[in-house]
Amino acid sequence: RFGQPSYLPGTRHVLKPVESSGATHQSEIDAKTPYMSLYEELISSTTFSVPSLRNRDDGTTLQVTSELHLLCARRFNGRRRDAMCSMPLVESRLPPPLSFDREYHAPSLSLSRDGRTVSCISSDGRGTAFASIGFTKGVHYWEVKLEQADIGSVFIGVAEKPTGNGSGSSSGYDTPPRLNRWHGWGFVNFRATYTAGAERIYGAHCHAGDTVGVLLDCDSGRLSFFFDGLKYGEHILNDLGCAFENLSPFGFNVDGCGGGGA
Repeated sequence: RFGQPSYLPGTRHVLKPVESSGATHQSEIDAKTPYMSLYEELISSTTFSVPSLRNRDDGTTLQVTSELHLLCARRFNGRRRDAMCSMPLVESRLPPPLSFDREYHAPSLSLSRDGRTVSCISSDGRGTAFASIGFTKGVHYWEVKLEQADIGSVFIGVAEKPTGNGSGSSSGYDTPPRLNRWHGWGFVNFRATYTAGAERIYGAHCHAGDTVGVLLDCDSGRLSFFFDGLKYGEHILNDLGCAFENLSPFGFNVDGCGGGGA
């Protein structure tokens, strides 16, 4: 959507690699941040006019500029991958790809060695696995690929990570949180949203091999989803629209109150 409520056909972004002031070798980077040597940061920006808003001072149309940052696999310009160690590599400012938190997942769920894949190993309730990082401001997008999924068995969304002392959360926990249930707000792969036991028809059925995109706008408290997969033998990419608005503790209400993190 590039900073707008809905996608506008014809929107273009020209991505350019972020220049670094210096270069180091992989051995030096791995000692500090092992994941960064394989990724590079791309950036672009775009400006659009907001039809219904005007500058208070002179009445001109309000211009909004947004930046797009992408973290992708580093390109090796045709060189052999086994020559990586001798290549000069630069460190990106962006974080590594999302992974799951080994301290916050249900016993019925198992994490892969790299922490990027979660598998269900028993049918003990609706298990939750939290990510290792959270967001308190800005707009963030990530994707989850379904390797294997029965209809209605997968819940993808956002929630406050529970803590033992209530720090960073709207409610404290005297005992370890129950992770054998679904927390927060999210999308279930049988075409529905789910929060606090309430379901609503939304989106599309998702199966093994499909990818679900998550768009979290912390500033406005809006959560949206995207579908990338096969329907009737055809590959499609759908913007499923806004699933939740005015989320608490995300974003701000009309009185300027609220705030928090995922």
